[in-house]
Amino acid sequence: MKLFWGTSYGILAVHFISRADYGTSLLLLSNFCGALGVFLAYRLYGPAVAAWFVFIDAALMERILVGGAEPLFVALFLGSLLAIRRGFFGWGMLLAALATTVRPIGVFVVAAILLITLRRKDWRSFVGYGAVAACVAALYVTPLVLLTGSPFGNFVGYSEDWYQKLPIAMPFYPIVKVALESHSFSNTIRIGAWIVAVTFVVVYYGLIRGRLRAHFSRYPEETLASLLIILFQFSYNSSWAWAEFPRFIAPVVPFLMAQVDVERLRPSWSLVAAPVFGLLGAVHIVGLRELIQSFRGSIGL
Repeated sequence: MKLFWGTSYGILAVHFISRADYGTSLLLLSNFCGALGVFLAYRLYGPAVAAWFVFIDAALMERILVGGAEPLFVALFLGSLLAIRRGFFGWGMLLAALATTVRPIGVFVVAAILLITLRRKDWRSFVGYGAVAACVAALYVTPLVLLTGSPFGNFVGYSEDWYQKLPIAMPFYPIVKVALESHSFSNTIRIGAWIVAVTFVVVYYGLIRGRLRAHFSRYPEETLASLLIILFQFSYNSSWAWAEFPRFIAPVVPFLMAQVDVERLRPSWSLVAAPVFGLLGAVHIVGLRELIQSFRGSIGL
């Protein structure tokens, strides 16, 4: 009950199409959505962002290779942003609503679309977009109510990991709390680097250099949705806020890289960075000791 059912529905769809078993269907879904997510990042932000996105977040790559909810959510999230950029706001809302059935933070995309529509005083579109979101929500909660007796069964499962009754707290408080309790120095360095990097990009490139304002003027829904997700990840009042930060922040990594303007970096930098991030990713997935043992075994030591 701790997971939203969107991924399960995706697995069922792949199962009926391919006739593969459920485990294989999850892998097929994750692999396809992983590739689709990189393609959508390319269409949104350019080839350099897509290239760096392939290897910069090991937590996401792990879910793409072994299966998980993140690849599907990233594909729906980026697909929604691309649809909005192309002026297909109804499709953008539909994809955002579907993303919410995979990961609850998809609600921030729905909220961003509705808020910007209100800002434009486009009442007819506001009602239409709200109706799309409401229909998806009704279709989602109906089997949930029939099986559990409550439309909030998923939230009850998530709340078991919350420190208090609410899913959010003061920004950075949950992350710092868990970080101080962590006994793994390597994880502290790895996750701490992610948090510092995201904070630096938002504060320096986004606020001080004004790139968030410029991006908002062109793509308001995209900017607002991404900032809401970032703020939530810094404020998530859960024991997972620290440990899974690189995985949770993955959907907005292309947006953050676009603020840094990685398109201006030399292509040779990505060639140097790829094996480095690949090695760090391998350490993250299998552990340093296991990686060294595998390397020794491969060379006969």
